Amino acid sequence: MLVAALALLAWGQPSSGLRRAARCPVEREREMDTCASRMGFLGDHTFKVPKNSSSMELFCNDLKFSISCIQSYSRDCLQGFTRQLLNSLLKRGKQQYSFICNTDESKENFMNKMSCLTDEKIPSFHSCMDASIARFEYIASRVRQDARLASLCCSYQIFNRDVDATLDKICGKPSQRAGSTNEFVSKIVGGTAGEFFGLICDQHRSLAECRASSKTSNVLNKLEEVSAKVSQGRLQPKNKSLVPVLLDILDGSA
Repeated sequence: MLVAALALLAWGQPSSGLRRAARCPVEREREMDTCASRMGFLGDHTFKVPKNSSSMELFCNDLKFSISCIQSYSRDCLQGFTRQLLNSLLKRGKQQYSFICNTDESKENFMNKMSCLTDEKIPSFHSCMDASIARFEYIASRVRQDARLASLCCSYQIFNRDVDATLDKICGKPSQRAGSTNEFVSKIVGGTAGEFFGLICDQHRSLAECRASSKTSNVLNKLEEVSAKVSQGRLQPKNKSLVPVLLDILDGSA
């Protein structure tokens, strides 16, 4: 049912950008984009792993503010199914906040698990999200409408692969160990975006399935090229987060 509803949106709705602009000024979307990047802190270039209780408290306060900011945008600027979708992602964001910030123990666990992402190493980790945003932007502008949702799924698979590889490089290949940084980060990422992609990615749940699919086999090569350009510093995404691009794709405005 979700996939059918998304397909109807993609083909039958007027431009989401025009509708959002009619309800809210463009500055509100830019503000929401910044808030979404901070809520998805793994790609926020200003994010540094907290090292003590005071910096951890500031980080948790920033997460809480970001969720409130996006809620306000959703309430004021969106309608119908797109609003419901963003609210469902926000619900997962609140659960992520609780997972990280609910207790002193959870805060300490976050700092310990993320400690290998030192200030000088974390930019290579942020680039994984930059590449993901750039891939979404490519999908919104260059991929035919009936293949966009499947292409989002394949981009998500690339993101998971690249995050694991980057964490292996930074944190000393702990991915096979229970309680590793990879496992911890995977739980965070899966907690926010994973449920959404789990619902729409029926036949595109691995890179192998993406390569075999008639909808995405050619697109996958292009998405890998986009990732390479970001990694090489030859391409930067226009947005700070995935959310504005996702809203455009779902409403078929690209």
